Amino acid sequence: MAADGCGTIRHVSPALPASGFRRVRYSGDQGTSYRTVFEREYGGTGLSPVDDSSTDFVYTIIGDDDVSLRTLDTGRYRRTGTIGARPDHVVFWLLRGTLTMDFGDRVAQVTPGAAWICSASAAYRFEAADTLYNSVHVRDGFLREVAAELGIEIPPGELVFEQQDDRIAGLAPLRTLMKEVAGTFGDPSLPADERRELDARIAEAVLEVFPVRVGGTAIGASGRLRDAVSFVEAHAADEITLSDIADAAGLSDRGVQQLFKRNLGTTPMSYLRDVRLDRVRQEILFSPDSPVGGIAKAWRLNHLGRFASEYRRRFGELPTETVRSRDS
Repeated sequence: MAADGCGTIRHVSPALPASGFRRVRYSGDQGTSYRTVFEREYGGTGLSPVDDSSTDFVYTIIGDDDVSLRTLDTGRYRRTGTIGARPDHVVFWLLRGTLTMDFGDRVAQVTPGAAWICSASAAYRFEAADTLYNSVHVRDGFLREVAAELGIEIPPGELVFEQQDDRIAGLAPLRTLMKEVAGTFGDPSLPADERRELDARIAEAVLEVFPVRVGGTAIGASGRLRDAVSFVEAHAADEITLSDIADAAGLSDRGVQQLFKRNLGTTPMSYLRDVRLDRVRQEILFSPDSPVGGIAKAWRLNHLGRFASEYRRRFGELPTETVRSRDS
């Protein structure tokens, strides 16, 4: 039994196991207070309203000490507080409600669907209402172990992640991987070596997607997806190869193939093709004096029959139909 900060005595669930797989559920109807979960799991302070006695919340944890998948339904209440320093970095997706967070360099209205990250060493002030989140927690020490295995040199000091830029956030990286591993991840019979490999895949994806700094110095091998995507978008009109994209990301050809497959569910060259198709569509819509065939060739889509087929696959209509819609 423990006080929840309001003078009310509430049941506190037993402490989590020190290691190993666990599947845990906390909820108000089990007698656990929201404040207890907030303070213990997130180093939380300053939760308001102070007299919050709501029991309308559910918090689940699946995973081990290195990586865990979590869901938090805070119930239909408005709260403010500060998430404190924690042992783990938290990548989260808002699924419902409104959330404003102070990330230090900016105050952001968190949009549903996009992935955001909270660094382990930092504190974050927030205001939330009627929120539902999914999140991935990655222990700081484990993330450093995986970085070392990947040949990413991280000097001593606190890891501070940057948020994705809008271009990368719009691609929803990590979602493909999380959908792929969710079923296996929740299997309590998964052998320890396989779980460790699965944890490492998730940690690697976090390093690839989010740029990170130590003491203000950027870790050069982090943010690889951003570097690869930026290169493709900047050079879509050029004759570029898989090796060119790999070089931009600091990876081998195979490594950059895995990077795109893991995070975007596609290949680098397929992503390049889709960028080119997007640029063609924009020019068709806004450059009525330019012939479609000339626009396609300018974006290196030289086989016009194949171009028309790929265009229809991506946009659900032929280029000629886009022209007719534009001119109608």
